[in-house]
Order: sequence, then structure tokens, then C-alpha cells
Amino acid sequence: MQRLVFLLGWVFFLSCTNDNEQDFFQIPCDTDNVFYLASDETRSISTIISNKCIGCHTEGNTNSYLSLETYDDLILFPNLDEIINSEINPMPPIGESPLTECEKQQLTNWVNNGFPEYE
Repeated sequence: MQRLVFLLGWVFFLSCTNDNEQDFFQIPCDTDNVFYLASDETRSISTIISNKCIGCHTEGNTNSYLSLETYDDLILFPNLDEIINSEINPMPPIGESPLTECEKQQLTNWVNNGFPEYE
């Protein structure tokens, strides 16, 4: 019983101190060399979009006003970095898996660098 209490306490502690796997495992964050399609998926915008956005932002979804399914869809929104950093209407919405600080910075830099498509 004591081990169970210790384990639950440890899990609770970790959940409070690490918002995401990137922080928890101390995965390096490359925010400078990001592309829509990169050879390393930790630098690939399409991976972020797939994991955090496509659940709602598809062409047929009537709950969202924009599709983010393709590169051509994404580059239609030059203020994409403002959308994901909005405090009024945060994306992804509260209750969904949030973007990490690394992912936010990668998206912002990708937009600021002119939406580079391929590495």
C-alpha cells in the first residue's frame, strides 16, 4: 500500500511539473531549422499539424472555419502564428492536447521564415 501511495504521489508530482513529453524527457527543440516536411519529424510542421490540429481542421468539419490538411491550406494563413498564440481563442482549444512551447516557437519561426516547404 505504501508503494502505491508513493507511486501515485510521484505521478502527480511529474504531471504538475512537466506539461509535455518534450519537457519531461528534455528533448532538444530546434526552432530554427523547421520545414513543412523535414527529414527529422521533430522539425516538421506537418507532424505538429497532424498531431494537434487535423482532428478539427479538415475541409469537411463544420466546427472549424479553416482546413489545415495541406501545405497549400496552411500558407493561406500568414497570421497562423498569431492564431496559435491567441489568448482569446487559443488553438488547440482548452481540453485538447496543447501545443508545447517548442511547437509554438517552431510554428512562429516557420511563418516568419516564409513557410519553407522542404528541407
